Amino acid sequence: MKITEFEKRFEGNTNLLIAIESLFLNRKVKRTKSMVQIETSASNEHLSLSTLLNAEDEGNISVVYVLPSSFLSEEKTKGIRQGLIDRDLLDTVVPIPSGWLDNVSKDIVLLYLNNNNRQKGVVKLIDITYDSGSDIAPNGWSVANLIFYDAFPDCNNLLGGIDEDQMDLLQDYFNEFVYVAGHYEIKETGCSLNPAHYIKRVPHYNGHYLCELWDTVDKTVSNAKGIILHEYDLKDSASHYEIEVSLIESSEGNSDYYVLNGQYILVAKTGKLRPTYINTKGYTVYAPCKEIIAITVDNDKWLYDYAICELRKPYVEWQRNKWQRGLVSFIRIYIPDSTDGKTSIELQRESFVQSKFHDVCEYCKYPDLLNLMAKLGIEDIKNDSSVPHTIRNVMENYVLPLLCKNGVRPPKDRNGNVPNLKTNISGYSLALSQKEDTPEYIKRCFHTFSELLQEGSHDNYDTETQKAIREGLCPYLTTSLVYDLFNVIVWCKQFENKTR
Repeated sequence: MKITEFEKRFEGNTNLLIAIESLFLNRKVKRTKSMVQIETSASNEHLSLSTLLNAEDEGNISVVYVLPSSFLSEEKTKGIRQGLIDRDLLDTVVPIPSGWLDNVSKDIVLLYLNNNNRQKGVVKLIDITYDSGSDIAPNGWSVANLIFYDAFPDCNNLLGGIDEDQMDLLQDYFNEFVYVAGHYEIKETGCSLNPAHYIKRVPHYNGHYLCELWDTVDKTVSNAKGIILHEYDLKDSASHYEIEVSLIESSEGNSDYYVLNGQYILVAKTGKLRPTYINTKGYTVYAPCKEIIAITVDNDKWLYDYAICELRKPYVEWQRNKWQRGLVSFIRIYIPDSTDGKTSIELQRESFVQSKFHDVCEYCKYPDLLNLMAKLGIEDIKNDSSVPHTIRNVMENYVLPLLCKNGVRPPKDRNGNVPNLKTNISGYSLALSQKEDTPEYIKRCFHTFSELLQEGSHDNYDTETQKAIREGLCPYLTTSLVYDLFNVIVWCKQFENKTR
């Protein structure tokens, strides 16, 4: 609920007072020109920070100060912050963005000073400015409930407007908004009171949004007989991450098992995640709940191969421990937003192939190469007769010029004529076959290209290669040609480095 929606509940108060009342237990509030303070039963005197810090015996303090957000970490206010820590007066710090409050042009911070009925030696830092990417967005209502829940873990104490199920969900994000910092931690950061300096979470990344992956399988059984997966079946490879169900022998066991039917990403509950894709293809598959987390694939929002690639990245690693221990119910990955006429799915496919084939993309940035990589994740590649022609373009525009530049050229013909240096793949194949230091697998790749790319590049249904591809007679030919090209490009990098 937005701040303006509190007006109905607190009619007659300013929005600023409403925010304070909602965050700090509805204490009676008075307003001054420089700050807003909360009146307490212990004292009716309005205290300033400087007066408070210079007082010899401040008695029981319960007061809220509203200050510019720059107070949190700027050098000129360090002495005041350190004084609050040394006297152990500071209870809670809450930055408030200006957009939440009417007629407030700058970000502010609420400092709640309280030296009674609280844990000593710590400060509660609450960052309600952070967008967690969750369905429960950080706003005045949910954060007020978040604070109340921390102090009084009972839904009956909440301000209203949020039910028990929503409260359970809010708990999953608690550690992203709230951090209890010891005084020693605060002093190590130069007495910074900025919550973002202490709360570890996935940061925002331009052009991406955060997608939450949950353990989404509910159906379980107490014993199983048939295809049973175990943690040791999970893959630990960036390129070979799919389980072939038909290769797993039947067995039986007594434990708690997930019942899997469909497509899933599986990860380990201990150690490395080892993200693995499985399509049960009509079989019923069982996975032990103590060993494996099962995530349902949502092909409308993200691709399983992209998600698997992201789950292997460093920014996921520090989330892993809490997830596996059940301290949080989800793990977050970056999903690219739709942009420049490309859908999120298309951008995911491009990002995935660049990550999966990093060694190839890092060396060769030719656009047609990315298109070939993207096609590897699509079943249609088996019948895509344009693949040979695209490979030929990469060869003629990237590989052959590189070889020519480094002294590898087709031999002259019988009449002493120099052949075309730009398109003569068979000529370069012959030249490499005569070089003793050319690996045998590279010679075979060039021989295959010289035999198939020329014929396969002609858009003529009558050619043998084109007809075989289109009719599905050689469903893995196009894929093998693409991987041959990858081998050639990786070798080109080694070859060029050797000739420098």
